[in-house]
This record gives sequence, structure tokens and C-alpha cells, in this order.
Amino acid sequence: WMTCSEREIEWLCREHYGQFVSAVDDLIDVQRLAEDLKAQVIEHNRAVQAAGVPLLQKLEDVAEAYQTLEGVQEARRLLDHYASVLALCRRAREQTSRCEYYDALRTLEELDALADHREGGEGSGQLGPAASPSPPPSPEGRESGGASGAPEEAAAEMSKVKQFIRGQVESVRAGLE
Repeated sequence: WMTCSEREIEWLCREHYGQFVSAVDDLIDVQRLAEDLKAQVIEHNRAVQAAGVPLLQKLEDVAEAYQTLEGVQEARRLLDHYASVLALCRRAREQTSRCEYYDALRTLEELDALADHREGGEGSGQLGPAASPSPPPSPEGRESGGASGAPEEAAAEMSKVKQFIRGQVESVRAGLE
């Protein structure tokens, strides 16, 4: 009742059954090895990440230190600039207190050039509108101890000295006319 093709199929199945079972066993072994390798990769990844945490912290510390260094360098440049401004303001005040108005005017031009250099612009070459003359603040009114370097103090000092010198220059001009 079996045909020839059915017998051939049955014979082929019996003949190759051992190879099929062996191939399935090999696939199961490969799957187990793949799972073991996956577990090893996960463990190595954890170890590498754990080892990288201190390095990452060091990198962040270095970046923070570099930013601090840049801030300190910029602060030093600003302090040097404002120390120069205050020195010129004090020199101009001393010159006006000795009635050396031309020298004080030249000192103010140095101040303007220093401010223009710091801002990257060009000076106007003019003193601006004349202001009502008022004497510069007396040196006794200031506390001793040198330049503080505060930008507001430098700007206020420069403004007072300029205002006083402009008034003196206008007075001289009016006297010449």
C-alpha cells in the first residue's frame, strides 16, 4: 500500500534522523554559548562604566578648573585696567589741585585713549559739553590704602575730574575772549 516515493521518504528520514538531532543539539549549544557571551559582555560593560566614573569626575574637575582659571585671568586683566584708570584719575586730580590744567587735560586724553582701547572704539577727540565747575574731591576725603580697583569708583572719579577740568578750561576760554 505504500508507494515508492513514500518508501524513499521514510528511508531518507531514518537515514538523516541522527544528523538532524545532532544539528539541533549543536544549535542548543550555540544558543547557550551566545547567552554566556552576552552575560560576559554585560559584565565587562559594567566594569568599564564603573572604571570610567572617576575619570569622568576628573575630566569635569579639569574643565571647572579651566573655567576658573579663565575667570581669574579676566578678573586680573580688568583689575590691571582699572588700576591704570585710577592712577590716571589720581594724577589728573593732583595736576588740577596744582593748577596744571594743561597737563590734567593731557592726562584726561590718556584716560579717553585708555577707555577707547579697552572698548575697541575710537575717541571723539572732544571734551564734550562744558559743565559747571566744581572743585575735585579733596584727597583727605578719601581713605588711605591705595587703589581699590572698583569700576564704579574709577568711573565716578573720572567723571568728577573731567567735569572740574572742563569747567576750568571754559573759564580760561571765557577769560581769553
